[in-house]
Amino acid sequence: MQGTYFHVSDLLEQLAPQQDKEQGKDIADYLIKQDWRLFRKQVKKETPQPKPEPIISLACEETNATNIDVEVLNSKHTEEPNYIEPLEDWSCEIKELEDYFNNVDCNNKSMKLNSSHTITNCAQFIAAHLSTIKANNGNKCYLPYLNRLRLLKQRI
Repeated sequence: MQGTYFHVSDLLEQLAPQQDKEQGKDIADYLIKQDWRLFRKQVKKETPQPKPEPIISLACEETNATNIDVEVLNSKHTEEPNYIEPLEDWSCEIKELEDYFNNVDCNNKSMKLNSSHTITNCAQFIAAHLSTIKANNGNKCYLPYLNRLRLLKQRI
């Protein structure tokens, strides 16, 4: 690709233990061991502090790996939010869906879910979607997985 420049960091090669290098671990192996909730901004306790000078930062949306809360500040707004939106709990609905699909025979069946989704193996689809929403319970990034299971239940 003409005009493209790639910069590759060797930080992991420098800092990783020898055993991890021998096992061929990469950055993904380190990231999946982390609990993404630890990187969320914590609730701030109200303490009187001097007003900070205005700072301009880049805004960024929530990603699969971590939650990055960055805000553009100007002279009219210099305080950061002091709350975190709580995660929903899908446990009850996940349990209901799991019980429902355990009692439905759909092994190796294929079906058209909607105009953009065709399931070629219902059993694999259900297993993959259930494990995804269980592992990411309440994370809105994974709401499409829950919605597809809801839709499949309606279609069956």
